[in-house]
Amino acid sequence: MNWIALFYAVLLVPVAEAVMLYYTGPLLAVVIMHFLGERTNWARLGLAAAAFIGAVAVIKPFNISGSAGALIALASGVLYGLLIVTNKLAVKSLPPIRLVFYQTAIVAIVTAPFLFTTKFHLTVGGITIVLAAALVNTLFALYLWYNALKKISVNLASVLSYLDPVFATAFAYFFLGQIPSATTLLGGALIISSGVFAALLETGALSCKFVNRWGWAFHPVRQPV
Repeated sequence: MNWIALFYAVLLVPVAEAVMLYYTGPLLAVVIMHFLGERTNWARLGLAAAAFIGAVAVIKPFNISGSAGALIALASGVLYGLLIVTNKLAVKSLPPIRLVFYQTAIVAIVTAPFLFTTKFHLTVGGITIVLAAALVNTLFALYLWYNALKKISVNLASVLSYLDPVFATAFAYFFLGQIPSATTLLGGALIISSGVFAALLETGALSCKFVNRWGWAFHPVRQPV
């Protein structure tokens, strides 16, 4: 339902708008996991919010329509957040490769009826793209994602998930010759910076200490030799 809602929303509203609403999911996942035992704090939540703001700057969806398509896109974001949470819980008891197999098998069965209700035709190029998307962008990517969820918190995973539009911008530059704007570069820098600080907090290289009611201060922590 996560993917179906997103792809359907793309048909109804601009891609940038749909993707931005979709990326509310990781922020939702951080909040949900906070109440399920993976405690977060204002610094970690702030880094996730900063990464989201960076993604908005990259995508630039400044004209949210408020239409049915936008609501469907927002629903895809909610489902995305719930997917992150359920996968985090699932990898505690299932090997990542088995989880990928179960999920893709169930999805294949559930979506199979669309083959008989949708008009389409496949070309050699189309089959190649579908196979590449299935094997690399889905199976292999999901395996890496679930394997990472076993080792890092949802907060860090959520911050790093906002690197998606950064890589998309980089690939568009190298393969399509699309030059990013200054706003896009600034947003990408914000996402990367948030990811670096989130990773440092996760590994204990930085500790977060509340100094006063207005802000946070970061202090280096010496690692044991």
